[in-house]
Amino acid sequence: MFIDIGNSYIKVAEYDQGAWDLKLRVPHSQLDEAVHWMTMLTKTGTRFLASSVVQAITDNLNRDLGKHIQFVRVADFPEKRINYSTPQTLGSDRVLACQGAYSLSNGKSVIVVDAGTATTIDYMDQHGVFQGGVIAPGISSMEAGLFQHAPELPKVDRIRPAIWPPKSTKEALQWGLTGSYQSLVRDHIQRFLNDDHTAVIWFSGGDAEVLMNLGGIKSKYHPNLVFEGLRSVDLSRFIESKP
Repeated sequence: MFIDIGNSYIKVAEYDQGAWDLKLRVPHSQLDEAVHWMTMLTKTGTRFLASSVVQAITDNLNRDLGKHIQFVRVADFPEKRINYSTPQTLGSDRVLACQGAYSLSNGKSVIVVDAGTATTIDYMDQHGVFQGGVIAPGISSMEAGLFQHAPELPKVDRIRPAIWPPKSTKEALQWGLTGSYQSLVRDHIQRFLNDDHTAVIWFSGGDAEVLMNLGGIKSKYHPNLVFEGLRSVDLSRFIESKP
């Protein structure tokens, strides 16, 4: 099975007969329950290949699951495939999401937007080399920050109104949140396209639907490209790597 530990959630999935089956999706606060469930599965011989951006959870799972879990790190990729000045600070999820998209794109370069608590916009070239990208706030983080500091403002749906300029507080907030978020992502996608107009654009992550209808941008969607990236790595390097 495969595990994706993001900034907010722990997700576990199995690839079966050409489709992904999401077995578990819980917030970090339910880590103990997740560990108990995984431990029960290890008794039937189940092993896990994982990506994590949270070191404390990585340490916890390594301790509790031992040889039954292996984490894919950026260092596990050949150096020639990571063109990044500080690979020690690079999240494995960013590389794996690009790797997953690349594996689904017939060797074409990819621009991957992973819309979660943080939104990452990354580029992998046609040779499978991760070339870097952008880390920006996710729309949920933008909303949380605004309403925490301005609690009197009304909550609004994630819609970009057709009218411009906004003529109500609701429309002003929708443009300021959803409109600004979409513009931010579009701007960075366009920067990559200016250098490589043949790149395939992929959206992924829990808030990807907010971005799916960016006018003039042809894109594809996958609910969790990190799982695809984990599935596409050379498993033989990890299966016997723990005693």
